[in-house]
Amino acid sequence: MPVQMIALFIVYTSILAYDIPRLKQCRSPERIAYWLLMLASLYLGMDFVFKLHWPNPTSIVKDLLDKPSMMILKS
Repeated sequence: MPVQMIALFIVYTSILAYDIPRLKQCRSPERIAYWLLMLASLYLGMDFVFKLHWPNPTSIVKDLLDKPSMMILKS
């Protein structure tokens, strides 16, 4: 776990060091999209490092859309 934490820290530090100056020149929607993607990757990174077994994006989408799609198919 410590090795994974160090690797994740290095990756995010490198990404932010490279992207922060460029983000200042971007428009607001681009910044919002960037930070949403960073939050999603941070969520998955924390799940990986701490082995939390949180739902992954596929299971979240399946849980949200499974019942409505079955209702559509049955009608």
